[in-house]
Amino acid sequence: STSEGLREGAGCGGVMAPHTVTTERILVTGGQHEAAVLNGVYEQIGLFEDKPHYSKDGMPFDEPRDGFEENMQIWWHDGEWRIGNTGDHWFVLPVDTPEVPTGERMRDSWKPKRSRGVTSPISIKYKAKPEVDNRF
Repeated sequence: STSEGLREGAGCGGVMAPHTVTTERILVTGGQHEAAVLNGVYEQIGLFEDKPHYSKDGMPFDEPRDGFEENMQIWWHDGEWRIGNTGDHWFVLPVDTPEVPTGERMRDSWKPKRSRGVTSPISIKYKAKPEVDNRF
């Protein structure tokens, strides 16, 4: 079940991240140099475009963090999975899947976004099975 509190997505033209009672966690590793800020655990905070929406450490995606105007996030938009910030995604994966593709075999599939100039591959994989979040 989801709460009624939906928030408008900043600059995305859609509704982002209703809170849910199921939390999936994804581990992101391998970001080097400037992309090291992407490394960490991302928790599912809801849905965007009917697909899971994750934010780093499960913190609100629309609050400043790590020197950026927004928290890092993983989401689906315009035919691709993205990691980064709204309007400033660092890596993209143009595959239409219901969940974020994960695992070492996907490592070289995530392509750097040209605006970032990041060339190091990242690895995105599940860290833990879904857990029930009893806060809601």
